[in-house]
Amino acid sequence: MRKILVVFLFYTIFSYGQKTSYDAYFNKLIKNSFNNKCHYIENNDSIFKCVINNQKFEYKVYKNTMGKKEYRLNILPVDSIEGMQKILFDVVNRELGYYLLINNKDRKERTRIKQIKITKKNHKLVTVNDIYNLTQDFNNITITKKLLNYKIGLFSNKIKDTIIILFPVDYNIVFDKNKDELITDMYKNLLNQRDLNVNFSYSKQDMQPYKNGLKIYNGEQFLIGEMNNNFYTDNQGDFIFNKNFITESFSNLFITNLSNDKKITVNLKIKKYNGDFYQVKLPLKNILAYFDNMKKFFGIETVTNKQIRGSLLLYNPELSYMHLLDIKSERDSLFDENIMMEIKMYPYLPAHNIKELFGIEKQ
Repeated sequence: MRKILVVFLFYTIFSYGQKTSYDAYFNKLIKNSFNNKCHYIENNDSIFKCVINNQKFEYKVYKNTMGKKEYRLNILPVDSIEGMQKILFDVVNRELGYYLLINNKDRKERTRIKQIKITKKNHKLVTVNDIYNLTQDFNNITITKKLLNYKIGLFSNKIKDTIIILFPVDYNIVFDKNKDELITDMYKNLLNQRDLNVNFSYSKQDMQPYKNGLKIYNGEQFLIGEMNNNFYTDNQGDFIFNKNFITESFSNLFITNLSNDKKITVNLKIKKYNGDFYQVKLPLKNILAYFDNMKKFFGIETVTNKQIRGSLLLYNPELSYMHLLDIKSERDSLFDENIMMEIKMYPYLPAHNIKELFGIEKQ
């Protein structure tokens, strides 16, 4: 497991990217433009009407977890959907909303700095009237991902050509937040979430013979062979969790839903931009369930007479980032009725850069 420690080193040297002077300038630009062009609808302080080039547009306004106002053109539905579709729809609403509020010079600057390009399929300039027609007669959307870029096509019968939005597979750009803001969001969401259970299922037919009469699911690997999502059962299909198989038991806790039935309290420390840590105590199952939408890979680091230590990688392939969790547990208390663990989380590592660091070819 020596190679996985390189990830920690990579984390310490990789820039977190605080808000830049451009971000401060752009936020002020959007706020001033919005205040000049928009007014709220009576009895609804979150829906605004904006007049731009004599065309009327509807915007939604809300405050994020940092207390900052967010402005969204009300075109694609996001309240009734989940997952990546919700995230990408929000990118469309945000970027088209921004596009309307700024001039061509600032549009070019945003394209240069944020690498978000709004154009037509015929490469002509998107006009205010094009976006207005899209809001009046939107009828289809296509989403494609090629290598490290997303391409979203927006269609309307009133527009002769497709409106295209291009942007990198980069979580800072997709969420329009720096890592400090993303980490704060995560911390607050973990604090405020309800009691959750981990979702997990498997077929006994996928299990293969393992040592000492056990069975193993040989899952995927990430970076190195020791980082994988293997799990272990007995012949009856029950997940292994006993002192005779301590490494297999420890792996099962983080890859399967075994934690749902355990009273495991975690002292979780989440590393912030400035080197400090957010700290919170949570059930292990709540932490794992919160990240159910990410791929999990686990590896044993060390086992001594007193302690067992492992690394859990939570990987989001759609946005090419991951969280690294350094997990420690006292060996003697691992199988007690009430278990305490220490976990340090190093969040939002850019996965494609780490793959390059390990010499793994891009897919």
